[in-house]
Amino acid sequence: MRHPTGPLAPLAFVPALLLALLLALPTWAQDDDEDEDNGPSDQFSRSSLYISGVGIYGIQSFRDEVRKQTFLPFPLVSSGLSVSNSFGAGGKIGYRILPNLAAEVSGNWMNDFQVKFANARLGRANLWDVTGNVKGFLLTGRYQPWVAAGVGYGELTAQGGVIRGDRSGFTTRVAVGADIYADDEIGLTIEGAYNNPVGDLRAYDYFSVGVGLIVRFYGE
Repeated sequence: MRHPTGPLAPLAFVPALLLALLLALPTWAQDDDEDEDNGPSDQFSRSSLYISGVGIYGIQSFRDEVRKQTFLPFPLVSSGLSVSNSFGAGGKIGYRILPNLAAEVSGNWMNDFQVKFANARLGRANLWDVTGNVKGFLLTGRYQPWVAAGVGYGELTAQGGVIRGDRSGFTTRVAVGADIYADDEIGLTIEGAYNNPVGDLRAYDYFSVGVGLIVRFYGE
């Protein structure tokens, strides 16, 4: 696995820190079956369809790969080439099968990984991916930390000629997060993920962190 470099390199550890915070934040969640304010455990863990949307910050891990492809002389590349991180958006649709288990389809769109040399933009890369995931919930009350993993398909579109050609391939995703419900139908969702493509896309892995809303739909 390659690691981001430059001033934003520490952000690569955000997903791990996020997991630690998610598990440590609400100590009352450990007693969610007994806490009246947290609501009955089964109130928030019933089978249901759900959708969510998040704003994402993507942390690139592929500057070295871009350096290999650039037309600039190596000494200049080492001192001047950079690849920015990117904002984007993501969404999920899934079904809560059991109190502690769900299946879902998730998608990410990252549209602004910019390649720069001496603050001049040379090009950019857009990335999208879709994965089918299995999600496990560690708690089932109002506060629900979760872990998820899946496989799917992704595509990179290059602009500006620095990255040689569009490419696509299979991808994998590992994520941690939490859903925090205002009531049994709507809540806040936060997540951190490592998105690791294979094949032609294998060099273009990235971390992502996101915040958004989740909405649940129950049958009659």
